[in-house]
Amino acid sequence: MITRMSRRAKYLLPWCGVAAMLLAVGIWGCRQRSVTPAVTIPIPVMPAPNAFDFYVKAAEAIPVSLPSYSKSTALTPDQIRQLLEQRQEVTAVFQQGTAHQYLAPPIRSDNTPISYSSSFRNIARYFAFLAKTDAGVGKWGSAMTESLRAVRLGNDVQRGTSIIGALVGAVYQKIGRKEAWELVDHLTVKEARDAIAQLETINTTEVPFVNILQEEKWIGLASVQKIFNTPGWQRKYAREYYEDQQNEARLRFYLTDKRRTMALLTDYYDRCIAIAGQPYHTHLHDPPLPDDLMVKAVAPMCKIPWAKLLSVQTANRLLVIALALHAFHLETGRYPASLQELVTAGYLHLLPADPFAASGAFRYTRKGSHFTLYSIGPDGKDDGGRPIRDPKNIDGAAQGVMAGSKGDIVFGENKL
Repeated sequence: MITRMSRRAKYLLPWCGVAAMLLAVGIWGCRQRSVTPAVTIPIPVMPAPNAFDFYVKAAEAIPVSLPSYSKSTALTPDQIRQLLEQRQEVTAVFQQGTAHQYLAPPIRSDNTPISYSSSFRNIARYFAFLAKTDAGVGKWGSAMTESLRAVRLGNDVQRGTSIIGALVGAVYQKIGRKEAWELVDHLTVKEARDAIAQLETINTTEVPFVNILQEEKWIGLASVQKIFNTPGWQRKYAREYYEDQQNEARLRFYLTDKRRTMALLTDYYDRCIAIAGQPYHTHLHDPPLPDDLMVKAVAPMCKIPWAKLLSVQTANRLLVIALALHAFHLETGRYPASLQELVTAGYLHLLPADPFAASGAFRYTRKGSHFTLYSIGPDGKDDGGRPIRDPKNIDGAAQGVMAGSKGDIVFGENKL
């Protein structure tokens, strides 16, 4: 009997060892899946002084919250008086800021609000208000300067920020350009040259979309890392991200392999960044999202904001060329045979490239006393100056530019 049991034990012992080892491996694997991987998120060294701090002070000095032009709310005479009384102080502080490097305070969570967004928007509206006021009394050069301050603000705030922050900056720039488009033909040669100098400075400090995506990557990874370290995150974020399928999402979140999720999210960002370093029109779609609930919830669309920000750069470059054409025409009585003549004649330091083209400058033709100036637009195709007219765009049938817009971005037609 003892011999028989000893034989059975001898037979079962190795299998028990295997089972124990498999159980240990399983437990270790489950623990590894549940451990949030350590991801090093860089924190930038902030410049000192930082233009950001001066812009905050300028915003605080504006005594009135200005309405957008799309609203019918009118300023009262008392509000107008207050705004004009603060003009010298606001512009002086803002100009002090432009002498320094700008870097936005880093965001390391997707639910961290950009607290300065509304106050900076008020600065842009304030400069547009001053531009409109000056234009009303024929001070065209001063009006253009105020308009370009709003453009400068919108360009600066894109440095060190996320996709959302960059799009907010695009709005500030559009507020300034709305006035600037109407001022070009009123300027003297000197006023046009002054405006060109201001815009060339702005255009040479454009923030590449690659940089914005890199910052977006750090925000995304830091956000997911924070989520994974939040007790009960499965229930909370199933409700927040997948309200209509909470139960299924919560179950899948409980089974989440955190290491795999972070690796997939990192790969998605890296693929977007790689694409953004190439010509826009060569990529019709964003990289496919992996089958991971968390990645699908937090990963951004890249193609759409990329088109929006390239259209902002396009508008600023078209504006500086239009200013140079205006000054050239005033002094010579004609428009140049080619855009390169604007450089050789000293109106521009260099000829801006078309952001939507793989390479090369904007398209330009002249007919007598008129000219056509345009970008080939998001589709990467030269349509001979046929402007984009997309009825689906909320910015207006003849003005808006979307990721899939067909046609060209034409100066004087598409006032972005």
